Amino acid sequence: MINKRRIIIVAISMAIIFGLFTASKIYLNDLIKGPRGPGSFFPQDNYKIDPNTILEKLDQGDLNVFTQVLATPEDYEKSYFNPVPWTQSDYLKIAHALHQHTGSDTFDTWQVYTMSFYRDCQNISTGFDLFIIVYVKYTDTNKYDAREITVSPIYQNASMSEKKNLQQPMFSLNNINLDKINVTADTALHIAEENGGKVARLTAKNQCRASVISDGQDWFVRYLAQNSSVSSSIFKIDVNAYTGKYKILN
Repeated sequence: MINKRRIIIVAISMAIIFGLFTASKIYLNDLIKGPRGPGSFFPQDNYKIDPNTILEKLDQGDLNVFTQVLATPEDYEKSYFNPVPWTQSDYLKIAHALHQHTGSDTFDTWQVYTMSFYRDCQNISTGFDLFIIVYVKYTDTNKYDAREITVSPIYQNASMSEKKNLQQPMFSLNNINLDKINVTADTALHIAEENGGKVARLTAKNQCRASVISDGQDWFVRYLAQNSSVSSSIFKIDVNAYTGKYKILN
């Protein structure tokens, strides 16, 4: 009887623990990993941009380059087919301008959490065709807001989305100091190309896509092979954002 009672108590305890874990799964994930994305931020405000003129207008101080739209399935179809030679500085200029255009608050209260750049291998030497940046802002000792900006010239689209009142992780959030980074995403991709990336993509007949992602300390450069059913890594290299030293991964 005692053993049976112990089994029941243990079973109930395990059920309670499992229930608590399931109920708090999202909370724990945020607590450990920080803001998640891309695609997990909401609500999302979408803006139409003109890749032919936006950078020139921004250089002239014109912020009227964003036309807010209600996203439709057609907005997620490629509509600009020329190679886009935009660099890290170009994308940051657009992201900062969109932040200023929305007028939600001053930009200097936010810090950069992560940056991601993407490029199809067929046009890998002409810049990037997709950019995602996540900013964070502490609201009190235990909470923070996160803001994601996506810029995609081939879809003539830029978007901004937010998450508010997130629980501060047990570890400090990334803080990318753009003024101190010596190696840009463009340079990191060039280093990758010169040290195995070019060979890997040519072996894959350029049927791949490159991603360059920063956590502030390193650039994580990955070449992903693409076909109709699966994307798998064909080349991986980490590049230090301050020194340019690199490590090729198996």
